[in-house]
Amino acid sequence: YEGYIIQFKDKSILEKKTELEKTAEKNKDSFLAKVPLIKGFILTPEKVQGELEKYSGDLENNNEKIKGRIIDEISNLQKNKITGDVITGNLVEESNVEILGEFENVFNGIALNISIGEAKEIEKIKGVKKVYPNYMVNITLMDSIPLINADDVWKLDKDGNDCLSSGKECLTGKGITIAIIDTGVDYTHKDLGGCLGINCKVVGGYDFVNNDDNPMDDQGHGTHVAATAAGNGILKGVAPDAKIYAYKVLDARGGGTMEGVIEGIERAVDPNNDDNFEDKVDIISMSLGA
Repeated sequence: YEGYIIQFKDKSILEKKTELEKTAEKNKDSFLAKVPLIKGFILTPEKVQGELEKYSGDLENNNEKIKGRIIDEISNLQKNKITGDVITGNLVEESNVEILGEFENVFNGIALNISIGEAKEIEKIKGVKKVYPNYMVNITLMDSIPLINADDVWKLDKDGNDCLSSGKECLTGKGITIAIIDTGVDYTHKDLGGCLGINCKVVGGYDFVNNDDNPMDDQGHGTHVAATAAGNGILKGVAPDAKIYAYKVLDARGGGTMEGVIEGIERAVDPNNDDNFEDKVDIISMSLGA
């Protein structure tokens, strides 16, 4: 593993959003929600967005405070630690903490390149829920289409009837978006549309390894996974009419870290990175393991 992932106690933004929406749904049909004088005290669907924006602001402030405590704690630990120079007995003067990643959408926390001793001390800080090793992850292979009977499903409509007989749309993944979190995707492959962009099969993505907007596969595995999920050409994937978002979190050797995987998931729920989750993908595919 490489450093540690620190989870904060506060819920992530999407966890809070789900909680607020469930509460609003319960309130919607209640007697109290229909009484004008006290409706202001009831969480309605219209108020969810406002409450969520307030929570997002509070969460950002809380996270900054907790991060500050963590940096201070590591700084104190390092200052009190005598270096290997036993002759001069020099102390480490400054804290040099490498922040690997910061998250809030699906997972609320940060990833730091710290020692096991520092990780154990951080877990004691108020506001910290759990500390996990930032495990290395690697590619794993997937099985073939006929093994899961996907080709039989293509003949059905949403009611489970023969789509050719019913005249209803067949189940081929039309209108569905799939995030491939892997080594990237070779979007130039004709079975994967041959292009990258809004009118292509691979509509978008991001390269978290090289930090750019070009999620081109330099290993091959992500392309294999994307084709298994949604290829449409000489060979068909599970959902041949689905669209793909490619998130490269594994390098040319097929290796990466859990921190990178979380980065990919965070972006998959907000592809255009505007803090609005309306454009979230429908499915996340990860053919990797640790």
